[in-house]
Amino acid sequence: MNKIVSFYLDLLRILSAFYVFIFHVGSGEIDTKLIFSTHHFSEILGLNYYSAHYFVIVFFVLSGYLITMSASRPNISVKTFITARLGRLYSVLIPALFLSFLVAKFLIIGNYYPLDLIKNNTLLVQRFILNATFLSQSWSLNATPPLNNPFWSVQYEFMYYLIIASWLLVKNRLKYILILLIILISGLKVMLLFPCWLLGSFLYYIVSKKKTINIGISVMLFFSTLILLFLILTGRLILPFEKPIGDHDFYGFLLFFSWNFKADLIFSFLVATNVFAIFSLSKKMEYFNTSSVFNKLHAKIQIISNCSYTLYLFHLPLLFLFSSITPYDKTNSFHQIGLVFLVLVTVYFMAKQTEWKVELWRGFVEKAFNFAEQKYIQLATSFSKNKL
Repeated sequence: MNKIVSFYLDLLRILSAFYVFIFHVGSGEIDTKLIFSTHHFSEILGLNYYSAHYFVIVFFVLSGYLITMSASRPNISVKTFITARLGRLYSVLIPALFLSFLVAKFLIIGNYYPLDLIKNNTLLVQRFILNATFLSQSWSLNATPPLNNPFWSVQYEFMYYLIIASWLLVKNRLKYILILLIILISGLKVMLLFPCWLLGSFLYYIVSKKKTINIGISVMLFFSTLILLFLILTGRLILPFEKPIGDHDFYGFLLFFSWNFKADLIFSFLVATNVFAIFSLSKKMEYFNTSSVFNKLHAKIQIISNCSYTLYLFHLPLLFLFSSITPYDKTNSFHQIGLVFLVLVTVYFMAKQTEWKVELWRGFVEKAFNFAEQKYIQLATSFSKNKL
């Protein structure tokens, strides 16, 4: 991946995380009442649920590309891959889980909100375990932490990681059993969005074989897909899929975040095509790689991008916390700007202790794996001796 592509992918990550954040500023509610803004906020910025969800699909496509690239490195083992992925995920996921539970408890104890109005505030131990083990979205489960719905997509992605690791890194027929087991554990709604992630994986294989297209077609593809994506994200072009009228069980309960999977697949195809066009265009833009201005800008963008995962999982509990402990007026534009700025600054300093220290977390995961291996060997040895 050259600097042009890296820069573009970082921009997409930043834009996706920031839109989800701003969408929740405009839509966060308790008991159907907006907490951080009025309806005017979302109307001015043109915020809507579909666009926020589509930006999560952008994450899926980028993840498919980057994780497949990681799993395709020579001499990488299943243990090394899983250790790296868990370290990355846990670096933000575990602190965000604790923050979500602590903020929910604080809001209840401080009488900021009644207990029954805090969503997902039941069976907290079970919720923690399910989210920490990436099982919170299996089949009909939707066990996101209190005040933090964005957790749903992390559970989806981890299952996709396991599938690609099984396919690429397990060298015998065991891979098919493992993939089937992962699918059975994941359930229908998780697997419905797997093709969106898989498009990113296919993109890696196309690019890795150096299959690019000429500059004219690249420009046409890039701008045509960019225009289509813009029209969809701004609500000017609606992908023609809706929930069946009166159906609250299958599409609303069993599929939940995956109900609009056909539209998600079309959107992810446009994203993957757009990124593919950038790969081809970047070959003709290599002069940027030596530009000091571009390199300085790229370094700044990378810093911001390295906070995107923390922003994604931390922003909602932080919004609830800061809007509660400060004299916040949701009708005051200056208060809204101040709240956004306060969350962003907090996320930056939190990221320095979370995803910026991913190697520390990978060390913890590796120690846990080694400990489990030692115990397994001891038990197997003991069993063998007793059998003899």
